[in-house]
Amino acid sequence: MNDIHSSKNILVTGGAGFLGSNLIDFLLEKGYHVIGVDCFQTGSLRNLQHLEKHPRFTLINHNIQSPFEGLDKIDQIYNLACPASPIQYQKDPLSTLKTCFLGTENLLELAKARRIRILHTSTSEVYGDPQVHPQSESYWGNVNPFGPRACYDEGKRAAEALCYAYREQSQVDIRIARIFNAYGPRMRADDGRVISSFISSALAGQALRITGDGTATRSFQYVSDCVEGLYMLMNSDYGDGPVNIGNDAEITIQEVAEMTAELVSQMSGQRRVSITYHPLPVDDARVRRPDITLAKLKLGWAPVVQLQDGLRKTIEWHIHNSYAREQMAVEQQAQGVSFVTNYITVTFAGIDIENVYDIVLVLYAVLLISSFGAFYFPDKMGIVGAIAAAFETLKGAFGNTLVALAIFPAFCGFAVSLIISFVVPYIQNPQYGNLGGKVAFIWMGFSIISGIYTYFMLPELKGRSLEELDYMFEAGIPTLKFGAYDTTELLVHKR
Repeated sequence: MNDIHSSKNILVTGGAGFLGSNLIDFLLEKGYHVIGVDCFQTGSLRNLQHLEKHPRFTLINHNIQSPFEGLDKIDQIYNLACPASPIQYQKDPLSTLKTCFLGTENLLELAKARRIRILHTSTSEVYGDPQVHPQSESYWGNVNPFGPRACYDEGKRAAEALCYAYREQSQVDIRIARIFNAYGPRMRADDGRVISSFISSALAGQALRITGDGTATRSFQYVSDCVEGLYMLMNSDYGDGPVNIGNDAEITIQEVAEMTAELVSQMSGQRRVSITYHPLPVDDARVRRPDITLAKLKLGWAPVVQLQDGLRKTIEWHIHNSYAREQMAVEQQAQGVSFVTNYITVTFAGIDIENVYDIVLVLYAVLLISSFGAFYFPDKMGIVGAIAAAFETLKGAFGNTLVALAIFPAFCGFAVSLIISFVVPYIQNPQYGNLGGKVAFIWMGFSIISGIYTYFMLPELKGRSLEELDYMFEAGIPTLKFGAYDTTELLVHKR
């Protein structure tokens, strides 16, 4: 271990993401102390689970849109925080823009106050749909500022301008990396980017979806090359402007699809899947290839991993680290987690409900419907009560496993469901004045309150997987609170 490295503290924002978590591993191997920061909008705790007890790693739950307070000594900042796939950054374009500008501003202010170097990760998307090929750092780009991709493309361009302004006005020591199409282990299967989408579809036996006719080109770099490039840029003397970090080997999307389908078939033993073609997204680039002359000259860096080799490593990771809900359910059942939790996970997999938040809202919708049925058809209360009890049992299981899912409403709902299923069938006689309907009405109120509570008070459940939240609670990580949720002060993990 290098003694100089071991005394340095590095802040990595976006640390639970695909690229951030790989960078953190790299820095820890170099001997640094690392503080990872993430708000888990798209990042996953599972990417950092192996570092839970690492003595030189600290993880903080914080949204960089808010200023930092109370941080210990920091020597360098890597800013990787921002959703990077179109599916993710278009979900909340305002938040994407705020992350790009306000988030970068907060980090630049931190770098200014501490007098330390900051590396900002920009993107090849600043070149838009390029009219110059390949793209060098001197090319200004061809970007649509008024479209669905503008929140990311223009957000990143604004962040670069902000870095320039802080350098010129406040002498902040900046580095800017324009990253081209990184891929590799830990990239989410559902984030919509080419490599991960192709691999996950092929492993699921589904056709690979190409948008367009397949002639569009990209230049893919394996994650280890990208991380090495970022590290070399951070520790270089070159701070005059942005540097392209990418692989200059250009390939068509059709060729990538063919290669992926063949490799997945070979490595998994499954049949080779077909390829289908669909309309192009708005403002999708036709070509993408970096000119990396500057990186070679100033950093002494160039990518070394060939696409086929990187694909093999990535496919192998997906095979052995499958996030399929069916496998997760089996694992949870083996660990003694309630069967109903596993059952609902598998059942909803077929309708593309991606996370706990969506599952809970669907459950509440079913509860509400069955409640109205019980209220208006009390003579069917026995059947409806049994169904309600089943669903409330599921909700109770979620509440038990995921404590912050509103344990009080879950407990009340479960208790009332027991009354409905076991008591009401015996008191349906009209002389009781439709008591079954009245009980159902009370229970319906609990369901509505629970749904409102979940929707407005626990928005952080959005995008969280069951396995991720299970890990969070098993590890005793207090990431969710009742009522107000303060991400600026919350330590997810600190040792």
